[in-house]
Amino acid sequence: MGIMVDEVVEPLSIRKNFLWNTAGCLVYQGCQWAITVVVVILSANYENSGMLAFAMSVGNVFSTIATYNVRTYQVSDVLNRFTSSNYVAFRCLTLMVAFVLVGFYLGAIVSQALIPTVFCYLLFKADESFCNVLYGMDQKAQRMDYIGVSQAARGALTLMSFSVILFLTQDLNLAILGMSALCIAVTFLYDRKRAEKLGQIIPSISLAKAKELFVTCFPAVVTLCCFGLVVMIARQVFENMRGAEALGIYAAVATPTVIVQVASSYLYAPFISKIAKDWADARVKEVLRTLTSVTALIAIVFVLIFVASFAFGDKLLVLVFGQRIADYTYLLMPALFATACAAFVGFFLDVLIVFRNMKGALLANLLSAITSALVIAPAIDRFGMNGVNIAIIVSFGVGIALSIVFLLISFYQKVPPPERGKRVK
Repeated sequence: MGIMVDEVVEPLSIRKNFLWNTAGCLVYQGCQWAITVVVVILSANYENSGMLAFAMSVGNVFSTIATYNVRTYQVSDVLNRFTSSNYVAFRCLTLMVAFVLVGFYLGAIVSQALIPTVFCYLLFKADESFCNVLYGMDQKAQRMDYIGVSQAARGALTLMSFSVILFLTQDLNLAILGMSALCIAVTFLYDRKRAEKLGQIIPSISLAKAKELFVTCFPAVVTLCCFGLVVMIARQVFENMRGAEALGIYAAVATPTVIVQVASSYLYAPFISKIAKDWADARVKEVLRTLTSVTALIAIVFVLIFVASFAFGDKLLVLVFGQRIADYTYLLMPALFATACAAFVGFFLDVLIVFRNMKGALLANLLSAITSALVIAPAIDRFGMNGVNIAIIVSFGVGIALSIVFLLISFYQKVPPPERGKRVK
């Protein structure tokens, strides 16, 4: 299995990387959203939708631990402090840790009825998390066309398998297992082979290197856990207060916006390598220009989505889910605004990691999670289902404000003392 990297793989331009990555990942996220639609259409009630929504929330926390938020660090490791084999080996270790920690959580907190569905979904997220380290190799080599093809294939296969199996068996767990099996096949048959062109992927890491990577990225993974907990806390408290079917109704409206939030990360992913290189070279003005451009790009995309949702969102939801969802379409615009807030926090989080301002990223997201825990119950009591959106907006609003403060601190510390106070052009 040892593959020698003989061929030279030419990097693509930022524009081509952006197009390939965005196209493929939008297909994947679109299919993930379609799965949340299919589970409603093919089920007798909203219970399966609620179970899947909760499994997705737990899966996001599992993925946070499993990936250890290493990818941004991996892509911005311009000095090659760690090898590709180190990153692959470390991912295998973090996957095992994720299963243990989330297993304890499932046994201690989650109701017995939800555990089988959550466990099946974790198998899907485990493959996704492992593939993420291979995507990091693709991104660092500026060959995000590999990622785009992989994501598009995964999206089509997961939607097809989930739909067919659920239709034939009416078993949500079997449907999730089916799409997991096909994604594992894509990882082994496609992603592995592409990654082997770019570097060694046979796991190899010393105890010292593993400890160094663990300590270095620990603040980042706690930060991302806090980021995921904002939504997870809100949804779990809502499920506890109103039940699985009520959560399913909320998820039917809100999950498409979460897909948009995840997809927004693909808008800026191709720029992370450039930001990292410019930051390492102390090209502060160039970094600032890139950050401004990407922030504007994300804002423009969300404005267009807001306009489209205002014009067609209600009708589209009724068309997809039927008239039974009509009484809940009012949730769409607030959920979309909450998603926009999450997208900006996610972007600022990655940039702070590139800047190696781990403490700033951690504090901003920790306070967001604490805010979510404090405001969610009163928000639900006061605003009902919309209380989930209100809590998320307030929590991520805190995160945005603090992230901007820490970004400014990073810029101030990076600029040489004689240039401080001068206007950055």
